[in-house]
Amino acid sequence: FTVKEKLRVCIGTWNVNGGKHVRSIALKNHSMHDWLLDAPLVSGKTAISPEDYQNPVDIYAIGFEELVGLTASNLVSTSSSNRHEWAAELQRVLSRDHTYSLLTAVQLVGVCLYVFVRPHLVPFIRDVAVSSVKTGIGGKAGNKGGVAIRFLLDSTSFCFVCSHFAAHQMKVVERNHDFAEICRKVQFPLEQTIETHDYVFWCGDFNYRIELPLNLAKDSITQQNWDKLIRHDQLIKQNKLGKVFQGFCEGYLNFAPTYKYDEFSDDYDTSEKGRIPAWCDRVLWKKKSFLPPTQQHGIAKLTDDSRNNDVGTGEFGWHPSNIHRVYEKELASGKPDLEWWHPGRLLHYGRAELKTSDHRPVIALLEVDIFRVDEKERERVRKEVVEAMGPADATVIVSPVNVEQNPINTSSLVDVLQQYGAIVLVRATQTATLVTFNKSQSAIAAVDYSGKEVGGIIVTVKLKHTEDEMSGDSLSILTGAQLPNAVTNGGHDGREMEALSFAEEDEDEEEEEMEEDEEEINVNDDESEE
Repeated sequence: FTVKEKLRVCIGTWNVNGGKHVRSIALKNHSMHDWLLDAPLVSGKTAISPEDYQNPVDIYAIGFEELVGLTASNLVSTSSSNRHEWAAELQRVLSRDHTYSLLTAVQLVGVCLYVFVRPHLVPFIRDVAVSSVKTGIGGKAGNKGGVAIRFLLDSTSFCFVCSHFAAHQMKVVERNHDFAEICRKVQFPLEQTIETHDYVFWCGDFNYRIELPLNLAKDSITQQNWDKLIRHDQLIKQNKLGKVFQGFCEGYLNFAPTYKYDEFSDDYDTSEKGRIPAWCDRVLWKKKSFLPPTQQHGIAKLTDDSRNNDVGTGEFGWHPSNIHRVYEKELASGKPDLEWWHPGRLLHYGRAELKTSDHRPVIALLEVDIFRVDEKERERVRKEVVEAMGPADATVIVSPVNVEQNPINTSSLVDVLQQYGAIVLVRATQTATLVTFNKSQSAIAAVDYSGKEVGGIIVTVKLKHTEDEMSGDSLSILTGAQLPNAVTNGGHDGREMEALSFAEEDEDEEEEEMEEDEEEINVNDDESEE
């Protein structure tokens, strides 16, 4: 009873080197529009047509690293002023063509994540929650770490993560550890974790480097020999070894490394340290499979084949983006468990030329499938289940075929229906009688009595559904287990209703015993006085 719909998600990440240039004059000619709104058109590298490009993004998730300087004072008490300034600027930039609402934001020292959504989606979003994990200095400091935002849109769950892993060329193990710690420690209400969500989008400054000498790396960049750089990328190597981001997808890296630049310049690091250019800033995503483990062979093969590439090298070799190619291959070979599953359509993956930091920002634009509940179809399925298994409360509704006839005699009704099972409750209104059995199967069997007589009155018997709340009528409890000998009491709305319950009978007996005890006490008191 779910309907598949398309949703556009845009994820951006930028290490802003302290966040002090939010209103820099350097952004006069290259604004954040070039990054967040116009990147596909500016770069000229996109999988979408100009007409298709007009479709607005539904969700923006924008992550920043080093939003504040990583000073000792900020580690102790982080100012939120930068966060508010960047939020206001993002709101202004994103609202150029369409309106967006800030859903929520979360900050851990310099790591900050914002989620903006189209206003028409807000009524369908619920269960919003945030989490953060420190990984700096053995997990005690927030100079490194990750933040996460999760929510439910219709019936599809989303988790967005932004993180800043350990720096320096040789600290691969530390970066892997940061990833594992964030995966392990991010916790949301109701024991939700990163892995429990339908979609996970993970962005940030992962700090994985390229393992090439400086001159060879720069030569490859000049020649745009991306495949050579990809083969020596630490993240891709670690992914292939199964250390990080298992099952995640990433777009092909057909743009220059985003780190490290001289500020306000197109030159890579010219300092004495001479850092090797690297794709530190990345966006990856993952879609969860709902299939049981025995039916996940095709999806598992996507990850295996993306590491042990059997579809050729070149553009898709050595890289997680190979999952897309393997997916198409597996689907073409007739794998039934992949027909409905798709990791998402990547429309654009690239960088923007904003020069106020030593990093260039990165952006990923995707189109994913979400599932919306069709309320009418769900009700139809529910009724089918009820018809097969019986109503949850094992109740049937008994009504006269001729509504003008006198009300059904409750004792007679119980006598004929208890052949189907033990009756635990009978309730009556002016128009119908509700009979509850102790088992749903008994209620299903009792429907067979429909069309037969009860005390000379032909009745219909049907299962009670959720919508049959009889809210327009007054309900009265008539009986507990059964009605052996009926007595007459005044009913609601002037109807005479037969009423007796074992609970009431027991209470009456207890009251009579208490009255007899009181009489005995009074007699004894009188005798004592005499």
